[in-house]
Amino acid sequence: MSQCITLYSGFKSIISSGFSDNVQSKGKLLVKSHHVINVKEILLGNNSQINGHVIRQASVTLHPYLVKLVVNGSNRDVVEAVCQCPAGIGGKCKHVYALTHYINTESGHSKTSDRCEWNEPKISKAGKEKYCKGKRIEELFPPKSDKLTQCTHTNTIPNFIAPSLFKIVYDEEKKSECENIVSEVLNNLIENVLESLTLEQSTFLINKILINQKQEKNIFKPDFINKITETFYENNVKLSKNKIMNICINTVKQSNSQAWFDERAIKLSASRAHLVKIRLRNYEKLATVNQANLGQF
Repeated sequence: MSQCITLYSGFKSIISSGFSDNVQSKGKLLVKSHHVINVKEILLGNNSQINGHVIRQASVTLHPYLVKLVVNGSNRDVVEAVCQCPAGIGGKCKHVYALTHYINTESGHSKTSDRCEWNEPKISKAGKEKYCKGKRIEELFPPKSDKLTQCTHTNTIPNFIAPSLFKIVYDEEKKSECENIVSEVLNNLIENVLESLTLEQSTFLINKILINQKQEKNIFKPDFINKITETFYENNVKLSKNKIMNICINTVKQSNSQAWFDERAIKLSASRAHLVKIRLRNYEKLATVNQANLGQF
């Protein structure tokens, strides 16, 4: 019985034909991408059998396709070719040509300079090593099995009973954005309600004053020294009930309202009347109306 010899490098060229240009192009790309692995030639008398695996392109993690070539020992013609892929029944698939092209272009240098291939690795591991899939953080850094002690949090900020500036600042910082928006809306609402109540109360009071004056018949009827002052009084000083109520409502905030300054400029205010009462100035001079500047004292 003759002894079989297995070669892992230094292959002689083989002859194989019948491949289309498209198949040849794809087969060369497989060799260029190092998809042809675990190639060996078994010498069996006059013939030899070449076996090799070709990593799949569609799914590199599955088992590579096994390709077998039967070569005539005399002229190195490929007598038979078989591949495990669906198109490899006729022996003219890209995997068969890839193995053929690998044999014809293999350099034949010493394998000691490359990764050891004498011990055939697991087939499924070859594709995984060449195209590593990404891993999750949980897989790279698995959690420790030991139960961690629960951390207890203590409140380092004392609960201030008495009001303090620090407590106010601390409470404001603890509020969320939603709480701040709600607080701002409520403050605006309260301000509007208070302003509305103030205006309502002012309207009620001024209306009551006008009613009391009418009942007591305590209505001031001025005497005018000439027609000019009377006309000025009728046009600027004399007010109707509705005008009085509007001025009262619009000047509730006094100096914060421009209407307050406008009305005081042409009317006898309490502070000006007080000067007449205590006679700090000449009464006749105060009572005289300057025609060029009516209403100004």
